[in-house]
This record gives sequence, structure tokens and C-alpha cells, in this order.
Amino acid sequence: MIIEEITEKNYKEQVEKLEGEVETKLKQF
Repeated sequence: MIIEEITEKNYKEQVEKLEGEVETKLKQF
């Protein structure tokens, strides 16, 4: 495994998680 690949995967997962949280907060209003 290459560290860059792991970092990129983790980054994408964090971004998707944050986007999901933002969408949830927007739906509450």
C-alpha cells in the first residue's frame, strides 16, 4: 500500500461525511 492512496481515501471519506452532516443540518431548518 502507498501512503498517498490511504490518505486520499481517508480524505474522500471525511469530505463525504462532512457533506452528509451539512445536508442533515440544512434539512432541519
